[in-house]
Amino acid sequence: MVNKKIKMNEKNSNGTYNTLHPETTIEQVINPSTGQNIVEHFLDTTKKHIEIVDEIPTNLEGKGIFFKKEDATLNTPDKPITFQEIYTVIGNMDSLTTSQKTSLVAAINSLKSTMDQHANDAVQHITSAERTAWNEKTPTSIATTSSNGLMSSADKTKLNGVATNANNYTHPANHPASIIIQDADNRFVTDMEKATWNEKTPTSIATTSSNGLMSSSDKTKLNGIAANANNYTHPTSHPASIIIQDANNRFVSDAEKSIWNEKTPTSTATANSNGLMSSGDKTKLDGIATNANNYTHPSNHPASIITQDTNNRFVTDAEKATWNEKAPNSTATTSVSGLMSSADKTKLNGIATGANNYTHPANHPASIIIQDTNNRFVTDAEKTTWNASSSLATTSVNGLMSSADKTKLNGIAASANNYTHPTNHPASIITQDANNRFVSDIDIAKWNTRETSTGAQAKVDIHANDYTKHEGIARTSGTGSVYDVTLAPAPTAYVEGMGLVLSIHASSIMSPSVNVNGLGGRALRNADGTSVSDLRINGVYTFRYSTTTNSFILQGGMGSGSDYVDGTVIIYVNNNGSDTNDGKSAATAVKTIAKAVELVKRVNAKDREIKLAEYQVFNEVVDLSGIHGNRLTFNGTYNARATVKGFRIEDSTALIRIIHTDIRVIAPITEVYVYGAYILNCPLVHIYYGTWEGVVIGVDVSFSKVSVEYITFNNVPGSIIEADKSSYVYVDQLSGSNPASTASTYNSYASIITGRPGTVTTPMAQRKGTGGQIFF
Repeated sequence: MVNKKIKMNEKNSNGTYNTLHPETTIEQVINPSTGQNIVEHFLDTTKKHIEIVDEIPTNLEGKGIFFKKEDATLNTPDKPITFQEIYTVIGNMDSLTTSQKTSLVAAINSLKSTMDQHANDAVQHITSAERTAWNEKTPTSIATTSSNGLMSSADKTKLNGVATNANNYTHPANHPASIIIQDADNRFVTDMEKATWNEKTPTSIATTSSNGLMSSSDKTKLNGIAANANNYTHPTSHPASIIIQDANNRFVSDAEKSIWNEKTPTSTATANSNGLMSSGDKTKLDGIATNANNYTHPSNHPASIITQDTNNRFVTDAEKATWNEKAPNSTATTSVSGLMSSADKTKLNGIATGANNYTHPANHPASIIIQDTNNRFVTDAEKTTWNASSSLATTSVNGLMSSADKTKLNGIAASANNYTHPTNHPASIITQDANNRFVSDIDIAKWNTRETSTGAQAKVDIHANDYTKHEGIARTSGTGSVYDVTLAPAPTAYVEGMGLVLSIHASSIMSPSVNVNGLGGRALRNADGTSVSDLRINGVYTFRYSTTTNSFILQGGMGSGSDYVDGTVIIYVNNNGSDTNDGKSAATAVKTIAKAVELVKRVNAKDREIKLAEYQVFNEVVDLSGIHGNRLTFNGTYNARATVKGFRIEDSTALIRIIHTDIRVIAPITEVYVYGAYILNCPLVHIYYGTWEGVVIGVDVSFSKVSVEYITFNNVPGSIIEADKSSYVYVDQLSGSNPASTASTYNSYASIITGRPGTVTTPMAQRKGTGGQIFF
């Protein structure tokens, strides 16, 4: 109490008054030099000497100490002690003698004893009964917005008219209908709904020309129609895309055909398109109320729906009358009645008369609702009319169409029938397109015999390392009579038939030899065993290894080891000739093309030619594989062209020209697959002038460079040009008619086809496959 610098006659925090010395104020006993009252100064000073004055009481704070106004002496029942006496002792603490300190301790103890006696004096302190009596006293002033006081009768009347937790809410004369919570008995309807319902005819049945109830027969009919049915009549022909394929009936696309030609895995087709609402969206939509909004209902409603508890209780008029007679002395709180505080008075003044804690009721008169096109009341007559036709149609009773039936009907095309596509039908009615294509048995046979890209590469790798199947080509180096050669990949040994094509860097001297990749020198010989001579600088010569003689044998010279011919050597072919002839003239022509190829491989000449007799037909597939050295021309004679069954050219390093030769498929066909020309691993092949008819594929090229010019292709069911595996094909002025073709005219897979295509006609357009390019 002494630490609170307030007048002694002011009210304490508990609402009681100190009446012991009502005229005394604490300011009169404050040390003017320090601003402290006596107890503050006493404690502050004595604590500095706690080591000397160790008997200072520690419970002085909170003790009641009172002073008379006139002389400021300590007022105790038995022993007055003056302020000056205490102050003088405390102020000179630093200069006290031991006797003075002893006196100070005695004085402090005396003060403590006096204070304890005072604290325990029930006469000087108020009793519980006194406190109760004073607490029942009522001040006479009325509460205002700035000071506490009694509640006026006007304020009490006003407060009685205010609901618990009232706010300053006034329900508008009208408001948007969207804030109303609808239920089964209170529902808005739109103008459109009203217009629709007013037009409904409850008793008439829907016809093809007027709306109405669904008849039971229509319901039965509708139930018998599959969801999303249409009025389908299977056409005589239609796009293949509508066919449901299965394991035994499958279309293939042009892209798939291209992929199968390479034997690569198929990819799954995807499509982006609009479609039905997802089940997730449907579930979400079903959970949203019709005309839903972000509505928050007002907070006011009748008191009768309030559930009371120990902390929230209504009172009766009798209770209010009783309590109105009482006036508490403490400020009212949310849990305890009492005087109105100035803050509450200010708040109350801000509340309109008659205010309530408004919560929008669960129902109210419809007249205050502002209707609009989406929020509309309906009349009893309208409800009666609409309710009369509210039952749903069944297969036996007429009625309204259900939402499920409406959904089903919306998915059914106009004039739909209950059509089921047959399990099978003739393929001829199918309209094919780029992504849905039939394949022929010939196509299947072809694909079944084609090598996979991996298998083909493995075979190419094996072939590349096999110098018996193709010659190793290299430029010589070294000095003297030994030619050094490096091949890649490097051979590991000399084997029978190993081939070399040597480009000579320096003319030979006597008895030349060759050392391949350091395997050791081997003699270069003619077929008769003599050493070759006159290997000219920049000349190109072909040799094959003989394990019998441990030497490389020069190829060409008609097997006699004859010298190089600086000109053209021609081998003639005639159906009336004989394969025992040498073929060097028309009179000594050989009979078969196969014999002519055998002979020409042995020619060592600047230019070589196989010349066919005019207009003759040779029932042979011409195999020009393994042709090396200088150029070879296959000539069917200009303006008197001979005819063959086709060409096969593999692993030939020589430039090969095929000119003035026709191709026609001639029975019997012994080949698994008939090409016009099948070309594999050849650096350069030229094909000029001719008519090719009846082959399955015109020209099939792999790992090669080919030109095809002025060829007429007729009745070719497959591609005219098919380039595969890093090939380059140049075309110029091709022509012909192929009405039954089921393949693209030009197919390119990891290759290039370019040039001037001419006027070849097929039902299909040009196409490029994976990694292929076509430039026209």
